[in-house]
Amino acid sequence: AGLSGFTVDKKPDQSLKLEESPVAPVETYSVTYDKNASEATGTVTDTKYYITGGEATVLGNGFTWTGHEFTGWNTAANGTGTAYKAGDTITIENADVTLYAQWRSTAATYTVEHYQEALDGTYKLYETERDTGNVGETATATPKDYTGFHYNEEAEGSVPSGPITEDSSLVLKLYYDRNECTVTYEYENGIGSEGDPID
Repeated sequence: AGLSGFTVDKKPDQSLKLEESPVAPVETYSVTYDKNASEATGTVTDTKYYITGGEATVLGNGFTWTGHEFTGWNTAANGTGTAYKAGDTITIENADVTLYAQWRSTAATYTVEHYQEALDGTYKLYETERDTGNVGETATATPKDYTGFHYNEEAEGSVPSGPITEDSSLVLKLYYDRNECTVTYEYENGIGSEGDPID
């Protein structure tokens, strides 16, 4: 009694022998990084092991996913857990930790409107297109060829280009003027009196 770390082994001759108990193994835990998208590529690996109460430093992102931007890590795949960024520390609490990559789509749509000049000189919407690009990039509309019209890059209200926004609110506007034609009439043998046919 009063001895710790030892067990008492009673022999047949009633003698006592003290034997040192084996050291209990220390539980270790790992931090795993999940790309959280089947289309994503790359790896992020923490090769260290941690004990309860230890601190793990959150690693930077090594995954890529076309058309998406990495926004950080989270303990829940759907982003409802605890959020972390590179350099943060996690205190290990008797369990492995999995951090899931969080993504934001960089693709967004924008609108291109084509207006044609009416006979009264105003412009009427003739055609609307929806195109796709990456958020933050500059979209530039391409003028079209319409029979009887030509593109007027200086028309009031023209919006030939602009930055693509996440809410898809960008609207580009191109204006087309009517082609002007000059008609010349030539008569042979002169013009007859009113009502007379022209030869």
